[in-house]
Amino acid sequence: MKQVFAAIQKAYIWGVTALSNFSFALIFFIAIWMGVDVVGRSVFNHPIAGTPELVKSALPAIVFLSFAYTLRQKRHVNVEIITNMMPRFTRQLFGVFRSFFGWAIFAVITIASWGPAWSGWLNKEYEGVQLEVPVYPVRFIIFFGAGIFATQYFIDMVASIREMLKNRKGAN
Repeated sequence: MKQVFAAIQKAYIWGVTALSNFSFALIFFIAIWMGVDVVGRSVFNHPIAGTPELVKSALPAIVFLSFAYTLRQKRHVNVEIITNMMPRFTRQLFGVFRSFFGWAIFAVITIASWGPAWSGWLNKEYEGVQLEVPVYPVRFIIFFGAGIFATQYFIDMVASIREMLKNRKGAN
């Protein structure tokens, strides 16, 4: 059973890292695309058609696909000036509550984003003026990214509870 959990954990870590790397590559691509668009607009008086639509569609992917990796690496913004003054047990309890609320919020976002994603898929929803961009892939990315982020918060919550219980057990 431990081998199964180890394999799942390894696959999860690989997947979260791959999504973050894809997000980084998308940032690089969008930066180059926007640079070429600016040069085209300034030098040739001819911007690339559809740049605003492309950027608008890429931003949710950039954000939502890198959330879980950032949380997994403990790289989210933290206000340590307050938590460092807390006793260890209080700090750990605070970590459990933070993870619980993060999990609850992003679980609700995941559930709430399913309907619009599915509806967009069924209706083959598009938007855009210069370039028609499908909306449903972005909505599925939000659903998927929020779900992975909620999963990472849940993993962190379980790890915080285990650490808190281990430290309480060791103190007795």
